[in-house]
Amino acid sequence: MNNPRSRSSTKDYSAPSFAEGALVALLLSALGTVACISLALVFVPAVVSVSVCVMLVGGYMVYLIKRSEPKSGKLLGSLIMLTIMGACVLVPLSFVSVVVILMLSLWLLRSSYYRQGVLDSLFDLGLNLLSIGAAVAAVIVSESYFLAFWTFFLTQALHVYLPSFHQPSVPSSNASEQFRKAFENAESALNRMYKSSP
Repeated sequence: MNNPRSRSSTKDYSAPSFAEGALVALLLSALGTVACISLALVFVPAVVSVSVCVMLVGGYMVYLIKRSEPKSGKLLGSLIMLTIMGACVLVPLSFVSVVVILMLSLWLLRSSYYRQGVLDSLFDLGLNLLSIGAAVAAVIVSESYFLAFWTFFLTQALHVYLPSFHQPSVPSSNASEQFRKAFENAESALNRMYKSSP
């Protein structure tokens, strides 16, 4: 039996907007900057970079799961995401390796929850690559943690404008009614052929 609460929650769902994404980008950038400055007093730069990136991308993925359209699989997605985040922190990996793992995780998550079809996912992958390039350019030009994070997450917020090439399937009106009409048409055609035969 269908749950009316689930139907109403799906009906009331509103997709995230760019303004919302920009606000999330601002909050994550501020948190990331504070974390970088604070952790740099205790840990070496390599540990700080990996830890802050894992924290920020992990927080962004939690936001994406939370704001995705209501459907099953959110708990499993969260557990997989937490496992990947833990592995990035506990396993000794280079900063570049951690960034690649985080970007692939982010891409796969958004492809699962927000995109439909291969072309849609490829556009999302392109946006991820663009956001990485923009963040690297920002940190080279400004040498600012805040601007690097802000540029990255603001570019990520553009995912709401990505085109969708998925063609939704048009539901058939009534399969049994269509079958009945087709059967009647075939029967009448056979009757006409029988009557016209000598």
